[in-house]
Formats: sequence, structure tokens, C-alpha cells
Amino acid sequence: MTEIVVSSQTLFAVVLGVLVLVALGYRAVVRHYQGLLQQACPFNENTGMANPETLDCLLNFEWSRLQRGGREFAIVAINLDGFTEINSGLGRSAGDRLITQVAQRLQQTAREVDTLSHIEGDEFMAFLPQTTLENATVAAERLRKALQEAPFKPTDTELTVRASFGVALAKHTDLDLADVRKRAKAAARHAKRLGRDMVCVEASV
Repeated sequence: MTEIVVSSQTLFAVVLGVLVLVALGYRAVVRHYQGLLQQACPFNENTGMANPETLDCLLNFEWSRLQRGGREFAIVAINLDGFTEINSGLGRSAGDRLITQVAQRLQQTAREVDTLSHIEGDEFMAFLPQTTLENATVAAERLRKALQEAPFKPTDTELTVRASFGVALAKHTDLDLADVRKRAKAAARHAKRLGRDMVCVEASV
């Protein structure tokens, strides 16, 4: 995979442009700047998702805005259910193809202003700017259902893929961005413990 290396100043400027336009609600222009972001910042060529470093930059910038009175945002942790068994049974190449297909499905379903990233293995994460816990939960549920709309085909065999989702809201009273991420991951783990294939919010953990 080839990545484009840019200066932190360039990345900051592009991210700033995206977030300002999101705040103003100019959807068409937001799509334009998201395209610039994809060209200027490290995105995975196979999945089309932001690399973890790009997601971190977006989250850190939005966190700084939140601390200065900006609007709340949500983080959604996504863990594929049973991926280890699938990867072991079909092989790593098929597992990689499945991750790519899942990523594409999630990308097609997500809101225009949201950013998704494949973190590692069976783990994805989504950044939902300027939202409420209720709306973020609805968005996560939409992603969950999208995975079940049609089977995936990383090999000649079709597979049904399900996932557990955890939603956490970054609030003005929070002291640490890392804690928000931990709450989202904890909610996703809780969803797995409850039986998998569901959305859990941090309040239910």
C-alpha cells in the first residue's frame, strides 16, 4: 500500500476546512473537501477508509474544538463477530478480502460527514462529528443492519457477517479523549458479552 506523506500543517489546514464546512452544513462543499482530505492524508487504498493516524488527527482536532465550546461528537467502536474463526478457516488472504468488502459496505452506508477507519484485525472505528448520543446510536444501528443486507463473498463461499458496536459520546465534561475511546471499546465488548450482533451505548455498560 502506498501512502502520501504530507506536513502536519497541510493536514491541519485540510481538516480545519472540512470541520468548518461541516459546522456550516454545506454538504456539497464538504464532499469536495473530504476528497481533498483523501488525496492529502494517509488513506487505505484497499478499503478507502482513513488510516488510524488520520483518524487520530481528526479526533484530536475535534477534541480541541470541544474543549473550546464546540459541539459534542461520538466515537463508534466496531468489532466483527467471529472473525478469528473465519480467518482461521478460510486463510489470511480470504480474511483480508473480507475486511475490504466489509469496509466498503460500511463506507457506503455511513453519513457523508462521518469518518471510518480500519484499526487492525477485526476492529473498525467511526468518528461522528456534531451529533447526539441518540443520533449516533441510530447511525451505528444503520451500519449494523447494512452488514446483513447481503452476504459477503471473499471466496467461492458466501458468508454472513455480523458485528458488535459500542457508542460513546465526547462531552464537554470529559477530561480525556482516550477515555472516550475506551468507553466506546468497552461498550462494543459489552455487546459481545450480551450475545453479539447488537449496538450498546456507554450508559448500558
